Amino acid sequence: MQRSAPSSPPPEWVRRRTPADLAACTWLLAEVHRADAYPSPWPEDPVAWLARPDLAGAWVVELESAVAGHVALTRSGLVTRLMVAPWARRHGLAVRLLGVAVARADALALRPSLQVVDTRIAAIALYEAAGWSCTGACVDVRGRRLLRYAASARSPSAPASSPRDEIPSLR
Repeated sequence: MQRSAPSSPPPEWVRRRTPADLAACTWLLAEVHRADAYPSPWPEDPVAWLARPDLAGAWVVELESAVAGHVALTRSGLVTRLMVAPWARRHGLAVRLLGVAVARADALALRPSLQVVDTRIAAIALYEAAGWSCTGACVDVRGRRLLRYAASARSPSAPASSPRDEIPSLR
């Protein structure tokens, strides 16, 4: 679904993802993959990749009546599956989605964290601009270096009342 960029920041709506959203989320995933090669590799079953069984929640953001972004949170506090359609970028939607995931993690007494491949410069810049802090690195099963990030209490995507002392070990 190719769309043109809005001329001014239109109203957006973040809401819980429903099973009915999965087709639109798969289109979104394909758009993001074409633009950014994320995810890499492309999942064999994109719906299963989006709707992994360990989720504590997943949300979409709508822009101009279309799913423009997605984020999920695992029961361990890992923020995952964050993506915004190329046509909907530069409106703060990713930070808004991060904020929703962090708020849910806080409500569940989880410490939100995320991982990013160290070559994803734009994603790293987004997380750092949103106040997330790099807490370490590891190597995944494909041999890629992953950076671990934790939401900080001062980040626009993290409520100030949340402690961020430690993050769980990530796989």
